[in-house]
Amino acid sequence: MSAGIRFIEGFEGDEDSRVWERMGLTRSEAHARSGDFGIGVAGLGYPRSESPLFPVTGSVIVGFAFRNSSASSWGSHIAIFEIHGPGDYAHVYVGLDSQKLLGVYARDEIGAWVLRAVSTRQLDDDAWYYIEVGIEGHASTGRVVVQLNGPAGTPGSTGAEIIDISGIRTFINGVPALAEAYNQFHVGAMTGFASDSRTMSWDDFYVRDFDEGFLGDQAVIALDLEDDRSVDFTRLSGPKNYQMVDELAPDEDTTYNESDVDDAEDVFEVADSVFAGTIHALQLVARARKTQTQVWTLNTVIDLGGTQSVGPDYYLPFPDYETLPPDVYGDAPGETGWTLAQLNAIGVGYQIEEG
Repeated sequence: MSAGIRFIEGFEGDEDSRVWERMGLTRSEAHARSGDFGIGVAGLGYPRSESPLFPVTGSVIVGFAFRNSSASSWGSHIAIFEIHGPGDYAHVYVGLDSQKLLGVYARDEIGAWVLRAVSTRQLDDDAWYYIEVGIEGHASTGRVVVQLNGPAGTPGSTGAEIIDISGIRTFINGVPALAEAYNQFHVGAMTGFASDSRTMSWDDFYVRDFDEGFLGDQAVIALDLEDDRSVDFTRLSGPKNYQMVDELAPDEDTTYNESDVDDAEDVFEVADSVFAGTIHALQLVARARKTQTQVWTLNTVIDLGGTQSVGPDYYLPFPDYETLPPDVYGDAPGETGWTLAQLNAIGVGYQIEEG
């Protein structure tokens, strides 16, 4: 069981990356580390991407794969990761300097950025690294731990850390209301730093509670739908309901399933995977709308041999489609953790309820 996972992303299942708050980076094969796609930036400027909001917390870990392919240097740190919230306040960032060393920046008492620690390991150009950043928030005694290509374990205990600094300000200010201040992260070449030609790539993200520890080097893959298991919804056209919703680019009302029946549910078969690593969690994301003003909710569903796990209620928008928040399932239905056999036996889908 991998508790405390808030979000995962490998950029395989949605070419428009609609689950992200903002996507200024390019999704392409050129930026992929695992699977077919990653995100990145090439050239001048400061495009960036913002993760979906996750539940507000005062301590968090974000893991991601990163590659710098820039031969040129620059005069100051370029932020490659920032922790934000609430709203758009940046509290801490990890940057890459002209020597390709990672550094941790945090705020001082007046809100200015201060370099708090620098790694001793230089990152090679054109090489992928798996970076995990653990942050404990506090107005004066905060902590940041950065691990590079490391194993799973409690931050500070695995021997793979290149930075572990405490006693620093990891909130933008000390207002008690900001005791839990993190709810999103940003990646990309950030505003305010040298504008040089560079190529950077990101892939294979996870977000987890700090107390649950690092997961170590991870890959995020997508699973395809391949058939109907049981369906209640009416499809627009075609022979199968799954074909109406199995989309890399959501096409809204070009293909869809619909129902006005309370407790209607569609469950679809998932293609088998040969993934050889540890399976920490499965994430489902739905995109939906309602066409009338009555209250309707939608839940994602996982089915394993008739035993189901059901996600939280999401009140459907009217009249436009909306990508709903990701649902992360750390356990197979009725079980603890995940095995490959369980993953290959599940069905996934959604159900609706009126009122």
